[in-house]
Amino acid sequence: MLSLALAQPSCEASYTLQSSWLSSVACLAMIVPFEAPADMPVQIAIGTRRVFQNNDPFVYDLLRDDNGQLAYVCQKTSSYGREGEVLTIMDCTNDQGERWFVATEGTLANGTFTARQQVFRTQSKFWEPRQHQWQTNRLASRDNFTMQVDWDADWLLVCETRHPTE
Repeated sequence: MLSLALAQPSCEASYTLQSSWLSSVACLAMIVPFEAPADMPVQIAIGTRRVFQNNDPFVYDLLRDDNGQLAYVCQKTSSYGREGEVLTIMDCTNDQGERWFVATEGTLANGTFTARQQVFRTQSKFWEPRQHQWQTNRLASRDNFTMQVDWDADWLLVCETRHPTE
């Protein structure tokens, strides 16, 4: 079983914590058990139409920590990613009590994920095989280390999720 924990990034609060797994993280949403783990495949592929046409989707593996909490992890990042980073999708609750699934870039070393920036978010069950709309963080860049966000609710990134093992 993979032991996955989150390191403390330096940032301002953008999501509240609900778990001891992230008890020392002040700004990153907490990873909570997804509402229907039985419905979640162990691997998913996400991408735009062009990404799938180029046969280069973002392939995520479902990881569970020792406490049973889940996160999807991709070895590939957005165009704003840095060398050695991964992209994770975590179940988050913001300050208004809204539930979001947030894609965050950062490093994963020795079972510890250190977040650098939040890139995309959606409220849909992104693991279901269909199209989903994602908000993008206008502040995302290769040089962003603040974890501050400015979510673009007007322009939505439309991506498809597929189950590569089916």
